Amino acid sequence: MRAGYRTALRIAACLGAALAAAPAAHAARPLITDDARLVDPQACQVEAWTKRGYQDDIREFWALPACNPTGNLELTVGGNRLNLNDEDRQSTLVIQGKTLFRRLEGDDWAVGLVVGGAKASPSSNGGPSLLYGYVPLTVARFDQRLILHFNLGAYHSYEERRTAVNWGAAAEIAVWGERAYLIAEAYDDSFRRSEYQVGLRFWLIPDRVQIDTTYGGQFGVANSGHFYTVGLRLLSPPFLPRW
Repeated sequence: MRAGYRTALRIAACLGAALAAAPAAHAARPLITDDARLVDPQACQVEAWTKRGYQDDIREFWALPACNPTGNLELTVGGNRLNLNDEDRQSTLVIQGKTLFRRLEGDDWAVGLVVGGAKASPSSNGGPSLLYGYVPLTVARFDQRLILHFNLGAYHSYEERRTAVNWGAAAEIAVWGERAYLIAEAYDDSFRRSEYQVGLRFWLIPDRVQIDTTYGGQFGVANSGHFYTVGLRLLSPPFLPRW
């Protein structure tokens, strides 16, 4: 059951797993570190991916729909399915909100606030397994061909009965216009050593359909903790009524 709580805590450790989009440049999947941008006003997106470890049978399946009905409040309700083996399965429900205090315009910076909670199942706790909050900061340079993201926040685990600080740092580099990006990041995993991942995202249909893949692992661990991910991201045009 502890692995299920580690999964929930990764969300608190600067989840972004990709909850944002903007017309000029995109962070989102496959980054864990969140960006200080939002889904377009009155639009929605769905991010789905699978994560598989090399040295174990743990498989994660994620789906995170998000919408921005007000123009400055991105709401996410989603979760994952965690298969520890053929018989032991767990799930996590995630509810999150993100707003911005300063928006990214050209080669500048943006900052916001994210708060949310996660509920692991099965759980010995009747309430949430985790509450978290963090500040995402995004800095763009070289006509937004280089974009840096930084997260700093904290979580409270009801299962572990503790509060701790989390962080994340990421870079995305345009390598083929606005169609292909290299990504690299490091982030705090809370229970284990900090992790890293590197990968590639590619727009099949610009601003609408994206695919991605990454490889990652734990710092200081040569033969364990390695994983790979494969993901899909779908974005809609604006269609929601304005709040």
